[in-house]
Amino acid sequence: MPYNGSGTFTPYTPGNPVVSGTVISSTAFNATQSDIAAGLSNAVTRDGQSPPSANLPMGGKKLTGLAAGAIAGDSLRWEQLFSQGTEQDIASAATTDIGAQNTTVLRITGTTGITSFGTNYNGPRFVRFADVLTLTHNASTLILPTSANITTAAGDRAILTPIGNPASGWQVLAYQRASGKALVETVTFDYLNTLRIDVASATTVDLTANAPNTRNINITGATTITGFTVAAGQTYFVRFNAALTLTNNASIVTQTGANLITAAGDTCILRSTAANVVEVLSYVGYATAAQPGRIEIATDAEARNGVDASRAVVPANLTATVLGMSQVLTDFTGSRALNTTYTNGGKTTMINVRVVTTAGSGTGNFMGVTTTGGQQQDGSASGAAGAGWVLTVSALIPPNSPYSVNINNATLQSWKEFA
Repeated sequence: MPYNGSGTFTPYTPGNPVVSGTVISSTAFNATQSDIAAGLSNAVTRDGQSPPSANLPMGGKKLTGLAAGAIAGDSLRWEQLFSQGTEQDIASAATTDIGAQNTTVLRITGTTGITSFGTNYNGPRFVRFADVLTLTHNASTLILPTSANITTAAGDRAILTPIGNPASGWQVLAYQRASGKALVETVTFDYLNTLRIDVASATTVDLTANAPNTRNINITGATTITGFTVAAGQTYFVRFNAALTLTNNASIVTQTGANLITAAGDTCILRSTAANVVEVLSYVGYATAAQPGRIEIATDAEARNGVDASRAVVPANLTATVLGMSQVLTDFTGSRALNTTYTNGGKTTMINVRVVTTAGSGTGNFMGVTTTGGQQQDGSASGAAGAGWVLTVSALIPPNSPYSVNINNATLQSWKEFA
């Protein structure tokens, strides 16, 4: 063998080296030529004719002057190793071959939809999208995080790795939107701050299907209700727009343990204690003999009359009934006359009238106020004889009552009322 296993070339020994003046043995010469040929055949040629047949130990030395690697299987130069973090552009296409790029950081430009990232599998690849495009999910060759297509936005980023070994596609391991929002946003409904929706009455009212995104319900129609389809732990604010029967049973538990007869405008709160089981936490409606426990608000007229025993008075009624509330002492001197009948069309009012006598008799002058039923309220100065006497009278005038201030031989000076 021409090489000794350590890289030292040893030529054929018998007959070598040759001696001057002696005959060269053909055997020694031919053996030497064979060793030289074998040695040269085992050398790596500089023009690439003979590749290595085994690993080449470099003995601590460098390979210098390398060309830059360009495809799979090429050697990597020193500077190429540290250029892998430099972002390079690649145009979007149906097949965008990210594995064929000589960097791990890519910016994909353009708006063409992508259905594949190519079959050159090496990675990972760190990708930034410059435009809006669609990534098409494929369960085998392009796996997306949500198993659904993704519409990109400028600035979105993703991390991709080859699928399997051997690789057969690409998988998006992570996707970050530039907006910071999640790929799939959780929608939280504010069930209480929603518009009331109509749900038709039925033997069983399906709130789960008919009111999935609100808790404000207006039940229409007059069909008797014996149950509700609803998940456990839900609370509904319900209004009825017609008369119907809300049947007390194992599925609808009323506060009184009896059926409820609704009326238009009645409201209640329903809470589901279990699936399809509700309790009536409160019920507000109109008071009737058939349905005690409801409250009807009195009208202003009913509050003023003061004879109704079944209706409630609220603060708004007080302004229509209590003297002085929302009333101002107003001068009516220019629009009132003595001995003339007027009608109080509102709540109780008070009048104050002042006159000056123009003549008198031996028994004097008398001023009074006549109201409903001819009730007489005398003036504060009666029996004034002669002219020039100032008389005043004040009186309460009931609602809807006619009234007049009566006196002869006098001139009106002042007439004031609460109005």
